[in-house]
Amino acid sequence: DSKNWDYSALASLKTQLTNTIVDDKLQSSFFAPAEILLAPGIKYTRGDKKTKDNLLVNFSPATAKFTIVGDQNLADSGTFTGIPAIYDTLGNKLTDGSSFRPEFGASLIANYRLNVVDKENVKITWQTGAELFTNYLDNPQNVDVKWTNLIATNFLKYFTLTLSTDLRYDY
Repeated sequence: DSKNWDYSALASLKTQLTNTIVDDKLQSSFFAPAEILLAPGIKYTRGDKKTKDNLLVNFSPATAKFTIVGDQNLADSGTFTGIPAIYDTLGNKLTDGSSFRPEFGASLIANYRLNVVDKENVKITWQTGAELFTNYLDNPQNVDVKWTNLIATNFLKYFTLTLSTDLRYDY
């Protein structure tokens, strides 16, 4: 049905608010990294306003993705941009690691929500979302994958229990 299709312009910014520390070593922090996505394209939506079940799929064949690392020590590791600092044999830093990585490629983003149970005292909702991105300019066969699942249940009108997973793969 053509009423379910439309043009789209997707923009997103993802980062974290708190530090991640493993074995007393900083792994990531606010804006280290940050990911900006700009994705013009087309989208397909379908939904039921009464049950709030819905599906959204957004495809952009011309996606700009930018990774920003706001902490130079983390940028020097090269973990987020792939370009670490260069050191001489004595350990002196010759060049800084890159704190910016631009990418150009295609993205497919899909979200689905389903009310599994919708009774007077109990509601169970399942949501899943997948984000796929391939970089045309650098190893386009490698697809970045982000997949999120969330199950939420409301019971006795005042309590909510949520279980979620967030799986990521980035070559």
